Amino acid sequence: MEEKIKQLYEDINFIGFYCTYHKEGTYIEKAQKLIPQIEEFCRWFLEENKFGIEEDLYVALKRNLIDILNDCMQALKERDRVLMMDALEQGLVEYLRLFMPEECLEES
Repeated sequence: MEEKIKQLYEDINFIGFYCTYHKEGTYIEKAQKLIPQIEEFCRWFLEENKFGIEEDLYVALKRNLIDILNDCMQALKERDRVLMMDALEQGLVEYLRLFMPEECLEES
């Protein structure tokens, strides 16, 4: 799962950079292609507390992650680039960072 998390992290960061740098309005379309990987990560995280996180904190993290997923779905429905960017780059990426090796985080 570590490689998939790393790839998803890189993909989210890339589409943000690419669409901003190229002033291209295809963020939603590019993000939509990542939905299967996003769903896979979320199912894996929500499946059970296999991380040794205090139960109350884990429940709060699960609720927050579900809110992020809801924001992604709303952004897709409404074609809202800003909401999608916020959900992915300020929300989901923070969860992915929890499972990234430190050397990868230092490079980004």
